[in-house]
Amino acid sequence: AVNEISRTGLPVFVMKNGKYFGLIDERSIRQRTANPEKEKCETVAERTPVLSPESTVMDACNAFFAGRFKAIPVIAKGKVEGAITRHTLLLELLKEKMLSKKRVSEVMTSPVATIDISSSVGQARSELRKHNIRRLVVTQDGRIAGLLSVFDLASFISNPREGSQFYRGGEKTTMDSHPIASYIKKQVESISGSESLASAVRKMLERRVAALIVLESGSPVGI
Repeated sequence: AVNEISRTGLPVFVMKNGKYFGLIDERSIRQRTANPEKEKCETVAERTPVLSPESTVMDACNAFFAGRFKAIPVIAKGKVEGAITRHTLLLELLKEKMLSKKRVSEVMTSPVATIDISSSVGQARSELRKHNIRRLVVTQDGRIAGLLSVFDLASFISNPREGSQFYRGGEKTTMDSHPIASYIKKQVESISGSESLASAVRKMLERRVAALIVLESGSPVGI
C-alpha cells in the first residue's frame, strides 16, 4: 500500500469480500503502524464517509470535514465507482467561487514546527509525534531547506532497494540514527500571509502540492 501511495500520490482504498472496507493514507500509516512491511492493510485502514454519484459539492465538503481524509469513495450499488480527492474538491470550490475572502494568515497553522537539517530521523519522528503533525519544515542556517513528512520516511522503509543503506561496516544500523538530509523534499512552495485563501488554493493546485509554507521576512511563520 505504501508503494502504491508513493507511486500515485493518492490514498489506497481497501476492499474486503468485494466491498469497500476503508482507506489508507500517510496519516493512517503514521498513527497505526511502526512497520509498514509487516502490518496488514485491514488493521490500518480507516473508515471514511462515502458519497454517491448524486452527492453535491457541499456533501463532499461535509465528508472531508468529518476527518483529515485525502479522498472519499463514490459508491453506487455497493461498488466503488470512483473517488473525490482533495484536489478535485478544491478545484470545484475555486471554480464556483465558494472560498471565503479570508487571508492566508487567518487560516494557517502557526507556529510552524521546524527542525534543523543536521537532526536525526529519530529526532524528527519525536517532533512529529509531539506536535501530532505530518510535516516538518527543515531549516539550514535559519533558512528553509525543505520539507520532511512522515510518509517520506515510511516510503523509504518500504523500498527494498534502499535497504542496503542501513548497513555500515557489515552491521545493520537503525534508521533513527541517520541524518534527515537524505529524506527531505527540497521543493518547497511558499506564500505570503497577506495573500487570499483563494490565491493559496490556486497555487497549491497549480504546483500540485498539499502544503504551502507561509513566509514573513524570509522566515517560516505558518503552514
